[in-house]
Amino acid sequence: MTVIPTFLYFLHWLAPLFLPTTGFVNTREDQPCMAPVIFQELTDVTCLEQVGSGFCYEFNIDEDGSGSDIKVIHKWYFGDGETSGGRFVEHCYDSYGTYEVMLVSVQSYEGISFADTNRYRIDVDQVIKIKAEKPGSSSRGFPYYFDGSDSFVSNDYEAVDFYWDFGDGNYGCNIISNHQYDKPGKYTVTLMVRGLADNGDEKYICGKKSIEVGQ
Repeated sequence: MTVIPTFLYFLHWLAPLFLPTTGFVNTREDQPCMAPVIFQELTDVTCLEQVGSGFCYEFNIDEDGSGSDIKVIHKWYFGDGETSGGRFVEHCYDSYGTYEVMLVSVQSYEGISFADTNRYRIDVDQVIKIKAEKPGSSSRGFPYYFDGSDSFVSNDYEAVDFYWDFGDGNYGCNIISNHQYDKPGKYTVTLMVRGLADNGDEKYICGKKSIEVGQ
């Protein structure tokens, strides 16, 4: 039996061929917002979909060699107090950290049962966490503010730069960015974070979250 944990990856947002001359927010006084350039150039960085408020994994069990007469029941213990059952399950962690996952598989055949236990470690890091809040309606549009302060690159990299794509052709460059949508609808908000190590090495991580404006 092979246990295959797979992080849920999604296609990266495709940047436009040409940079907009307007539509991005300069939140720094000392330099222009570089978010349009970052999203155009770093097309090889995979953006992870944020489901709810957690960081989601998919767990898959390969049952090669199991006979049709053998009944197998799987139960997962995810290391954060939550459990689930089945061959293919998804679980979302609320915060980054190291978790010990345990899978207990009970096989039954002709009235005889025996259990097989597998343990392994999941390191939840390089995570983007987007908080989207709407302070209220406005006669001029739909205001939102987005908070990326709970994002985590790794223990070796400090998050130093935040680049937002609000999904409507506008951009922002701050850990907390305000934005106002002109019309209701579904938008995909994308956040790219640059992490910097003590030796000067840098790493980019990316996440996205869908929001319903005007709901």
